[in-house]
Amino acid sequence: MADNSQFDSSILADKEAIRKNIRNALSSKMEVRNTEIDMNMNADVYEDIANPVAAFLQEFRGNGGLFVPCTNQDLISILVKLCQSQKYSTILNTSPFFSQYLDKYGVQYVTAINPGEPADAALVVSDVLIARLGSVGFSQALNVYPSVKGLARDLVVISRERCVFQDIEDALEYQKRKNGDNPLPMTEFIRPLPIEKVDGVPQCTPLKPRIILLLVSDHEPKNQESAS
Repeated sequence: MADNSQFDSSILADKEAIRKNIRNALSSKMEVRNTEIDMNMNADVYEDIANPVAAFLQEFRGNGGLFVPCTNQDLISILVKLCQSQKYSTILNTSPFFSQYLDKYGVQYVTAINPGEPADAALVVSDVLIARLGSVGFSQALNVYPSVKGLARDLVVISRERCVFQDIEDALEYQKRKNGDNPLPMTEFIRPLPIEKVDGVPQCTPLKPRIILLLVSDHEPKNQESAS
């Protein structure tokens, strides 16, 4: 059997040398120049967005979302024409605000669906749009369903320019100030996905819906048919 005594002693010697070097390093004085270290822990990771609405639209459309500009005056007519032109068999309306106008123009809709039986389109209101991600937020304060996924193959989203925030943190901080001491409503964020077409027909599904955004400008006067 080989004699390991010399091998073992060399290991111990190496370990002792390492310990000695560590003790010497710890005992030596180090000069720390704080002026050379940037300790601004509150610095933003991302640069500010000069035009959040434009940035949001670029990301949203780049991800595959469809954008329809609106004003207070033409929102209802555009919504009605969209529903009629797409020839939806079943439209789920999740916002009571729009019921009066859908009734007025003869657009058939339902206010509830059975599990596993999604509609062709769902009308949903978004109160949060994230510029940096191009994502759309849905809070339980406006929608009764735990998730907009699975409701319909087309999500017709109605929102306003003032709902665009740079980042999610900005949106949540705004909701916190808006709600005061009340619990914050749950918010779901989704991003549009590119939708393939077969013979010109979009191949969207309730779990991978097409998102059509009707974005209302904040620079137009309101009238009696404007969305609040």
